[in-house]
Amino acid sequence: SPSAVLSYPLPSLVIAQSQERFYPQARVVPNLLPCHSAALMPGTAEAGRSIAFTPTSTRGAWEDRWNTKGVPETLALLRQVARATGWSVDCITDRPLEDALAAKRAAGLVVDDLVTGGYHLSGLEGLCLGKPVLAYLDERTQRVLRFITGADTSPFVNVRLEDARGVLESLCANPEVAADLGRAGRAWIDRYWLPQTLVRHFDEAYRQLLTDPGLVCRQEALRLDEPAERFFAIALPDAVYHARAARAHAALPLGARVLGSARQRGRTLYHRCRKALPTLARALGALRRRAQGGQEGYKRST
Repeated sequence: SPSAVLSYPLPSLVIAQSQERFYPQARVVPNLLPCHSAALMPGTAEAGRSIAFTPTSTRGAWEDRWNTKGVPETLALLRQVARATGWSVDCITDRPLEDALAAKRAAGLVVDDLVTGGYHLSGLEGLCLGKPVLAYLDERTQRVLRFITGADTSPFVNVRLEDARGVLESLCANPEVAADLGRAGRAWIDRYWLPQTLVRHFDEAYRQLLTDPGLVCRQEALRLDEPAERFFAIALPDAVYHARAARAHAALPLGARVLGSARQRGRTLYHRCRKALPTLARALGALRRRAQGGQEGYKRST
């Protein structure tokens, strides 16, 4: 159960992304990338007139608080931008990593997560490739990123889904600005996100583990012990998210609202059923074993 995981006494680590706020006892460490590998180095070809979007989940923006990248809504936005600017949209999902990296390498812009308030490896890959990356980072995510890197700036173009159209169209119309943002993003990676720089976080964690496992705990500057800290890290971002969801829903035509609500309820039920399947399978297995045991006992008694 979640409570059992959170209360487990063994030392634990959590990546410095949105997940860290839900594992308050875990030590926060960066999600490293081989930034100087050939696959993640900027190319020499001129950036294309495409926007790369490589989500791994297809859920809607307002269906599942953290388990979404808002694919339907983001794709609709990107297609609007494409029609207005003459650019194209390259959406890669359920395909090998090589395909996703190729799409980003060829693109002029990369879109990560404009919905939840967190960034992902997808966004870091775009930065490595020297592309401007649009993502929405809430204040908690920005705070953790500053702590882990020591940087006082963020490499992302920080914008929410509902505010992104004008930003995207401006960058499409000004490729020299987009290229400059991409170079700045790669420079940030080279200064703050190289494995040889960030490995210090793991080195310290393992040194503490060898000295005393109890020392491997949440860093003082990122602790969530106080109610106010938990409010700013969890309750406030959640309230903002749900307010955004309500505004997005209210802006839809009546028919679309009804259809969207029905679709969301259907998807919610589907995902709940999927989560319940392992428990149901275990229960059925236990009943089957019990029934088989009863039959064997009956045979022995007769």
